[in-house]
Amino acid sequence: MLALFTVKFGLSMCWHLTSKGLLAKLKQADYALSQLEKCTKEVADDVSIKDSFPIKDKVQFFSDSFWAFLRASLDVLAQIINQTNKLGLDEKDTSFNQVVQKQTNKQRASPLTAQLNKLKGSTYFKNADRYRNCSLHRRQIYLEKRVTEIEPTNGYSISGPLRTSSWLICDNPLVVRPKTEQGRDLSSYCKKCKVRIEESTNRIVKLLIQ
Repeated sequence: MLALFTVKFGLSMCWHLTSKGLLAKLKQADYALSQLEKCTKEVADDVSIKDSFPIKDKVQFFSDSFWAFLRASLDVLAQIINQTNKLGLDEKDTSFNQVVQKQTNKQRASPLTAQLNKLKGSTYFKNADRYRNCSLHRRQIYLEKRVTEIEPTNGYSISGPLRTSSWLICDNPLVVRPKTEQGRDLSSYCKKCKVRIEESTNRIVKLLIQ
């Protein structure tokens, strides 16, 4: 997808700098996700010799970073739409939500408007928005580590680890008492959100360059 963006945006010089910003945000989200996947596979919370940060702090950091960069990519996309469709919003005040509203008022029946509203109304966008808002404006996102231990009968050998762990991300970080009833595996859910948001972003970009 990123290669497609590079080719497509290269067709329009006026998008050069802003499109580079979009690509950078998506790559940063990719990096945060790759590090998050590594950290969540660790069972022990021991601090390694090479650094002084326990695994739980790393998981929290890369989770917060992922949502910040993923959600920020949509604000950069909004700036591209603001420029190409001449919506008249000041750059420092441009946000994805503002652009969707402005574009809807300008061209309610256009395919671009339909795609923007579809993305804004999606569960993936709403959750990414909540997680980013919680991390930047409230507190750390509520994560829950669950450890499973296996104690086999003496005298038997079993394959696989005797101790495993998993990380869940809360259903809604904006409530006072967050829950994990939906069982969202942290790294898997982050990856799913990124894939779905990138797919929507790709469709929007194709409409912009037609």
